[in-house]
Amino acid sequence: MPWIHLKDIIGIYEFALKNPQLKGAYNAASPQHTTNEQFTEKIAEVLHKPLFMPNVPAFVLKIIFGELSVALLEGSRVDSQKIQNAGYRFQFPDLRDSLEDLLKK
Repeated sequence: MPWIHLKDIIGIYEFALKNPQLKGAYNAASPQHTTNEQFTEKIAEVLHKPLFMPNVPAFVLKIIFGELSVALLEGSRVDSQKIQNAGYRFQFPDLRDSLEDLLKK
């Protein structure tokens, strides 16, 4: 599941504006990949909240969400290497650090 800290999405836009030689599309997602389950667990951990995640069968998600269920069931791998190769350095590449910065205020 792709994710990005607010400061990094802003940072990428600012980086692109200051570097007109950048051409084409760039992915704005953290370099650290995670699953929806890991993401949810990390939020609960950072907030010190209990977590109960029922295991919902795939067919139920398909009935409820239709084609959108593919994104929920299979996820997507977004690579941020291109923007990193251009010189952008993520302020929050780690999910835990990002969530602590956003949620502990």
